[in-house]
Amino acid sequence: MIWRRLALALFGFATLALVRGPDVAAQTADPPIITTFSQYLRANGYNVTDAESQFLDADEQIQAIYTQTLVNIDLLARVEAALRGDEWRQALAGELTRIVNMDPNGAPAAPPSLQRLRDLGIDQRTHMWRAARAWLDAVQAGDPEWLQRGGEEYRSGMAGMSSWQQELVSRYPPPQAEPRVGD
Repeated sequence: MIWRRLALALFGFATLALVRGPDVAAQTADPPIITTFSQYLRANGYNVTDAESQFLDADEQIQAIYTQTLVNIDLLARVEAALRGDEWRQALAGELTRIVNMDPNGAPAAPPSLQRLRDLGIDQRTHMWRAARAWLDAVQAGDPEWLQRGGEEYRSGMAGMSSWQQELVSRYPPPQAEPRVGD
């Protein structure tokens, strides 16, 4: 199901900043606790300017809201039709409204080096915003096929997410783990 791929892709990125890099763990007995993506990058040896750090960390916060909300929508979409009562509808409408009330263009200004990443993030979030708007309209109209209504925008948003991830990985390739003795 496409929702499972979304949850895994978005969850993977959202937690990326919380993972300690292999180089950091090997260098110190007590590696620092990493709480932002820019800290993760710096801990893994990437040269990140202060302007890049500010952009990456602010954009990460915006993306985290979209990520968590889309995961919640996915969980609600999995509820059996027979169990979808007023509470379910209110919970789903609340999650959809959270995205609809956000400005996909609200990303902070990016330094020139990260402008493409910013543009791709805005594009991806705009598609997710449109999908949420279509889903919310359908849910409010009582449409049992609500999930299909935003499908095309959702698929475009996932394609945008893939482009965004490719841009991120091309700029900051994942660190390679050191080979273990005996491997």
